[in-house]
Amino acid sequence: MFVPLEGKAADFKDHTLVIPSPESHGESPSLGVDLMIMNHGYAHVGYFDSEYMDPLVGNDILSHKEPTGELVLHNCVYTNAEAKVTLFAFRSSVPKGRLQEFSDEIEKWFTEGGFKRIVILTSTYNPVRKIRVSKFQIPKIFYFENPHFAASASFSSFVEGHERFGHWIEEKKTEFDELKDMPSSGQGTSIFKKLANKEMEVIIFTLLSLEGVDVLGGLAYQKLLLKIGGQESSDEEMIDTSGGKGTGSEELLDEYQIQLEGSETLRKLFSEELGLKVPFYWKDIYV
Repeated sequence: MFVPLEGKAADFKDHTLVIPSPESHGESPSLGVDLMIMNHGYAHVGYFDSEYMDPLVGNDILSHKEPTGELVLHNCVYTNAEAKVTLFAFRSSVPKGRLQEFSDEIEKWFTEGGFKRIVILTSTYNPVRKIRVSKFQIPKIFYFENPHFAASASFSSFVEGHERFGHWIEEKKTEFDELKDMPSSGQGTSIFKKLANKEMEVIIFTLLSLEGVDVLGGLAYQKLLLKIGGQESSDEEMIDTSGGKGTGSEELLDEYQIQLEGSETLRKLFSEELGLKVPFYWKDIYV
């Protein structure tokens, strides 16, 4: 259940609830959520309490310039009232055999809170490299929706510019067969399947990652979440996640004009002059 911080009020009415899939390949979902928390007006309003999550605590996950010793729990909840988006910064995992109970708790929170939809972010292993051939290539984001969302009036505009995951699969034997093509995507796909046949709008987004921590995937998800919350502006449109850009390692990010040739130039993307707050530990990430 959701537990508010003392003195904090949380209104989830008509919000989109975003859940990053922990342990996804490349960690893009968590990186994208962290960027949103640090840069786009999200307030810490409470935490999600469940006996079906493994306990976990980390330090300095959201520290910007230098280590401060700040502890961050695995279940914090952040909201942006104007964007009508709630971020469940899910950093832990669900014990084996407890996914149904955990998903039931998410459904209960969804209903009692008056949320509009659930968005699950994942990233998956890209073994054949047909769509993304380089870790310095801007990733393309795919979606996969549940039947209830597909029948809604807002569905077409919500997924505009993105392709449905698994459209290339010709023979489908069971419902949600396409999700079998998302290896190493964490528990997000399992949570989606537990919620998919409920009377609620649920959608899963994924991108294809290669080896290492996928910082560009995190940036791609930051842009997607800005779009979902109606927060996009010309100076924030860093990358195109619909596939129109990022066709090779020589591609430039339009606003920042940085050539993605290696980790040195990628780290420059996060320099102070660009005005983007990132966790201080990112400077040590080699992707």
